[in-house]
Amino acid sequence: MIGYQTYCQIRHLFTEKRLGLRQIARELKLGLNTVRKWARRERFEKAKAPKRSSKLDPFKGEIIRLLEQHDYSAQQIFQQLQERGYQGRYSILKVFVRQVRPKPRPAFLTLHFEPGECAQVDWGCAGSVPVGSTRRRLSFFLMVLAFSRKLYLELTLAETLEHFLSCHQHAFEYFDGVVRQVWVDNCKVTQAQFARALGCSVEFVSLVERGVNAPSVARLEDFARALKVEVVDLFTFTGRKPTRIRRLRISKGGVWQAT
Repeated sequence: MIGYQTYCQIRHLFTEKRLGLRQIARELKLGLNTVRKWARRERFEKAKAPKRSSKLDPFKGEIIRLLEQHDYSAQQIFQQLQERGYQGRYSILKVFVRQVRPKPRPAFLTLHFEPGECAQVDWGCAGSVPVGSTRRRLSFFLMVLAFSRKLYLELTLAETLEHFLSCHQHAFEYFDGVVRQVWVDNCKVTQAQFARALGCSVEFVSLVERGVNAPSVARLEDFARALKVEVVDLFTFTGRKPTRIRRLRISKGGVWQAT
C-alpha cells in the first residue's frame, strides 16, 4: 500500500509529465501493477484496516438481549458474561454496551384543544434595526391559536408590559375574538410582573412556571387569595373579566392585601 505522497508523485508524472506506466515504475522504483492501479485514480483512498476478531464477538448477541430485557449497567453485564465464560476486558465491553444500549424515548404530552379554547404566546428576537444614530433590538410578539395554528405576529422595539398587553389587544382584533385561555411560554415580561408582586426573584417564577423547585407555595396561595383567583390562574390568562387592582402590598404579618 503506497502513501499519499507517492500517489501524488504518480499522478504528477502521469498527468503532467505524460510519462508511461513503465517509465513511472522505473522512476519511482515501484511495481508496474501498483503504478497501473493508482495512475488513473482521481483521488487517494486509504486502505481500510482489516476487522479483527474480538473475544467479545460471541457474546454480542447476548448483550443486546440482556439490554432489551432490562437496563443493566455495563458492570452488571460484565459479571454475568464472566459466569458464562467471557475472558475479555471490561473496557471493550463497556464501549459496546454504550453503542447498542437502547436510546430512551423522549417523554411528551399530546394536547388537544377545542376551537377558541387556547392561544400560546411568546416573545422572540428579530435582530436589530437602526434608530437615529444607534441601533435598537427588534422584538416580535407571537400568538398562535392552539386549535387552528393560525398565528399573529407583531414587531416591537420593546418587551414591556405595555407592549405585551397592546399586542394581545391587536391579536384579538385580528382574530376577531378572544380565546378562553392564553398560555404564556416562560415570558420574561410576565415573570417580572409576578416577581415584583410576589417579592421574589424572576428565576423563582421561571422555575414555578416549569413546575421545578417551587418551595414557597404558601406565598403563591396568599397572592391568589388576594386576587380572588386560583393559584393556577396566576400563570394563565382566562377569559373572565379581571378585577382591577391598583396596588398590591404586604402587611407586616406577611399577608397579601389588595387596595
